[in-house]
Amino acid sequence: MGEKQARKRKYLFFYCTCFLTILLLGIGCAATLNFQKRQQSEKSFKKGEKFIIKGEYEEALIEYEKVLRLFPRVSPGDNALFHIGLIWLHPDNPQKNYEKSLISFQRVIHDFSQTGLRETAKVLSYTVTELIRSESDIKKFKESADSLQNRLRKENEEQTKTLKKQMEELKKLKERIGKLKGQTGELKEQLRELKEIDIVIEEKKRDRDRKRDRE
Repeated sequence: MGEKQARKRKYLFFYCTCFLTILLLGIGCAATLNFQKRQQSEKSFKKGEKFIIKGEYEEALIEYEKVLRLFPRVSPGDNALFHIGLIWLHPDNPQKNYEKSLISFQRVIHDFSQTGLRETAKVLSYTVTELIRSESDIKKFKESADSLQNRLRKENEEQTKTLKKQMEELKKLKERIGKLKGQTGELKEQLRELKEIDIVIEEKKRDRDRKRDRE
C-alpha cells in the first residue's frame, strides 16, 4: 500500500515537472521570438531613418511597413505607421500623397488607442484634411479659370472673324463707292456735254428766229 502511494507521488511529480518544463519552454520561446521581432523592428527603424535622410522615401516606406507587419496592433507598430504618414506628407517626396498620409494617421488613432502619438496624429489628420480640401478648391478654381480663358479665347476668335468680315465688307463698299464716284463723274461729264449741245441748239434756233424776223 505504501509502495503504491509512493509510486503515485512519483508519477504526479513527474507529470508536474513535465508540465512546468513545457510551460517554461513555451514562455521562453515566446520571449525569444518577441525579442527577435523587436530586434528586427529596431533595425528597420534605423534603416528607415537613414533612407529618409538620403531622400529615398520608397525604401523607407518598405522598412516601416516591415515593422508594422510585425506589430500590427501594438507598439512599435504605432510609431512605424506614424512615420509612414509623415513620409506620404513629406514635401520633398515626389510621390507625396495626402490621402495615404491621412489614412495612416487615422489608423494610428483607431488601431492604437493607447499610443502616445494619438493626439499628434489627430492634429496632423486635421491638417492633412485641410490640405486636401485646399487642393480640391485650387483644382476647382483652376478648372474655372481654364474654362473662362477658353471661353474668352473663343469669343476673341469670333470677334476677330467678325471684324475681319466687316473689314472685307467695308473694303467692298469702298470699291463700290469708288465705282459710283467714277460713274458719277462720267454722268457729270455727259450732262455738261448735253448742256453744251443744248446751248448750241438754242443759239442756232435764235439765229433762225432773228433771220426770220428780218425777212
